[in-house]
Amino acid sequence: MPIDFNRVPPRVTVPPAPKPAILIWGLLLAVILAASFALSILLWPKGTPVSALGFVACVAGYPVLGWAFFLVLRLLYGHARRSQALATNRVSDEAEAACHRMASVPLAILGQAWCFSSIAEDNAVEGVLGNTLKLAARNSAHSPDKAVRARWIELQALPFFPGNALAESARHRTVLGWVLNELIGKLEPQLKALRTGTRLKVQMHGQTRLKIDVLEALLREQLTKTVPFLKLEISTSDAVPGLFVTDAWVDNRQRRGVCLFIAVQLRNAISELISDGLAEAGVALLVSPMQFAEGAVQSTVRLHRPAQGSFDNVSLGLDLAARWGRTTLARASPAWSHGVADEQMEALRSQREATDRLRIFALEHSVGNCSGAGSWLALAFAAECAHRSGKEQLVIAGEGDGFTTLVCRTKA
Repeated sequence: MPIDFNRVPPRVTVPPAPKPAILIWGLLLAVILAASFALSILLWPKGTPVSALGFVACVAGYPVLGWAFFLVLRLLYGHARRSQALATNRVSDEAEAACHRMASVPLAILGQAWCFSSIAEDNAVEGVLGNTLKLAARNSAHSPDKAVRARWIELQALPFFPGNALAESARHRTVLGWVLNELIGKLEPQLKALRTGTRLKVQMHGQTRLKIDVLEALLREQLTKTVPFLKLEISTSDAVPGLFVTDAWVDNRQRRGVCLFIAVQLRNAISELISDGLAEAGVALLVSPMQFAEGAVQSTVRLHRPAQGSFDNVSLGLDLAARWGRTTLARASPAWSHGVADEQMEALRSQREATDRLRIFALEHSVGNCSGAGSWLALAFAAECAHRSGKEQLVIAGEGDGFTTLVCRTKA
C-alpha cells in the first residue's frame, strides 16, 4: 500500500502552561471584595449586628471562594488545552514515525549491469572512482575531420561509416542488439538462479530510432535464448522514466516476482554531427521485493525509497532520503549524480561540514550526458560500489529545478 504522509494528523501549536497574571487576578479580587462589601452594607438587614460571622462571610468569605473557583477553572481549562495539544502532537508523531518505518522498507537489487563502450576496460567503475575515465575529444563518426567531446558505441567487428537516416537506423538495430546481449549476459547468473516459472516483469525503455515492436522483438529474443524457463511479461516504451518511479516499485513490494528494468540511450552518431557532452549507454537492474527475493540469488544490495527535493532547499530532500535509507549524509559517500547543473552541484556539496564536503561523482564529466538513462547508470554504479565497499551510496538525479535522490546500501 502506498505510504501517504497526508494521512498523518497535522501538528498543532502547544500553548504554554497556564500561569495566572497576578496583577489582573489581584485587581479582580480587589474589585470583587469592594463590590461585596458595598452590597453587604447596602443590603444588610436592619437590626442585625454587622460584626456577626455571616457579615464577614458575605464581605470576604464567599467572594474569595468565588474568585478562587473561577481561578481554578481558568487554570484547569489552560491545562486541558495544553494536554489536548500534546496528545494531538503525540498521535501525529507516532503516525509519522510509522509512515517513515514503512517507507524505510527497501527493495533487493539482485544484479546490475551497464555498458557505454565496446571496450570492457572503459566500462569498469574503477575508471570513474579513480578519475581516469574522461569524456575526451575524438573524431566524429559523421564528419571525421571534426573533433567532438562525445561518446558513442563503436563495434570493432561491425563498423559503421557516415551515412543517412536509414544507415543510422541499421546502426541502432545492431548496437541495440549488442547492448542487450551485454546487459543480459552480465545478469545471466542471477537470471538463471531464479526458480523455474518465476514471473519476470521486464520494463524496456529505449530512446532510439527503432520502433517499439522492434525493441520488444530484440529483447524477447535475447531473454528467451537466455532464460526460457521464466514467465516473461514485457513492456516497452521510447521514454525513460526518472528515478522516482522506484517509489511505485517500493509501494508495490507485495507483488510476487522479479522486475528487470532496462534503459538504453542511443544517439545519431553517423547521420549527424553529435553534440559535445552527449553519450550512449545501456543500463539494466534486476530488482525484487525483499520478502519475495529468490533464495537462490545472493542479494546484498538494498534500494531504498526515493525522495524529491528542490535546489532552493536541498537539505530537505537529502535528509529524507538518508532517513529512509537508514543512514546519514555523513555516512553516505560517495554520491553519484546525473543531470545536475554546475551551479546546482555547489548547493549539494555544501550539505556537509566545510571541512568534509559531500563527494559527488557527476557522470557528465566521465561517461557523458546519457539523458534519461544517465540517472539509472548512476544508480547502477551506486549499487555496484555498495556491494564492493559495504558503504552507503547516495544517488542524485537532476530533474529541472528539482532532483530525486535515494540511498543504496548493503544488507543491514
